[in-house]
Amino acid sequence: MTTTVDPRQVKEITIQLDWSDDPVPVFANGAQVAATTREFALFLTEFCPLAQRGGDSEDDPPVAKIVASVRMTPDGFFRMISTCASNWNKYANHVAETEGPRPKFKLMGAGGLQLEGLAQEPG
Repeated sequence: MTTTVDPRQVKEITIQLDWSDDPVPVFANGAQVAATTREFALFLTEFCPLAQRGGDSEDDPPVAKIVASVRMTPDGFFRMISTCASNWNKYANHVAETEGPRPKFKLMGAGGLQLEGLAQEPG
């Protein structure tokens, strides 16, 4: 039997990071996502039109290099995407005065739950 947990009842905690074993950072300028009913796969990619990477013709499409590959549960994927969307919203608020307004993300069908950064926060 599966028990549904109301996310409003879950206490949010900050998990500390152990930076002593931080992997070597990679550069990514693209991403692809694949999903099954049990897991999501996130592939971060780097594309630069170099020799042997295609793109010369329609029959030879460009090829991106996978620089990181992550697997996670659907719940973990949703939490990651929600965190990224909230951080984007805060960034959009921060740069709005100097660079103009940016689009923002919003949860749909989430009852009283909502992402951070939708209302303009005082500076």
